[in-house]
Amino acid sequence: MRARCKQCENHALHLRDVCEEHIDDLESWSAEVLEDVRANGAHDKNLSGVEWAALDLTDINLEFAILIRANLRECVLRGANISRAGLSNADLTNADMTNAILQMINARRLKASGACLDGARLNGATLANADLSGASLINSELVGTNLRGANLREANLSGAQLLRASFDGSDRTDAILDDGEVDRANENSLSSKKSPPGLGSVPPSQMDWPDPPEDDATS
Repeated sequence: MRARCKQCENHALHLRDVCEEHIDDLESWSAEVLEDVRANGAHDKNLSGVEWAALDLTDINLEFAILIRANLRECVLRGANISRAGLSNADLTNADMTNAILQMINARRLKASGACLDGARLNGATLANADLSGASLINSELVGTNLRGANLREANLSGAQLLRASFDGSDRTDAILDDGEVDRANENSLSSKKSPPGLGSVPPSQMDWPDPPEDDATS
């Protein structure tokens, strides 16, 4: 059973008995959990709201981590394994995720404007309503990826694999990609009522985790 915050009913953070809302040593906790993750991995650890902006996290293993609202702006995550992580409302603006593995992540409303995802593997990911404006996804893998409502303005998807990806409602203004490929991807997307795109991206560890609301300022 998951530990709960001693001050409310929210899930407690990894290595603390309080939640993201009630932590009073965010900076020191962020450094402490980074050391722990490097040594022991991040599987099923609640790292929500962690402050790792502008750090070099090359090749780090964050598989199955819970990184809701995490601040990863301008991080170097080249070759990192972030598969099946929870990244809803996380901030990866201008992050370098070249060749990173982000398969089946749950990243609704992800902020990744200007990020580099060249060669990244995002198969089966949920990126609904994500901000990928100006991002580079050259030669990335987006097979079965849910990009519904995503902001892809001026994004570069040259050479990206788009089989069964869903782009419904996305903004692709001035994006570099083949509209014919998008049409074919949408036609063949995993968008049936029984199996929407990205459904498999919600890790079992997060099935009881509430999805962040549109306005998460107090959540």
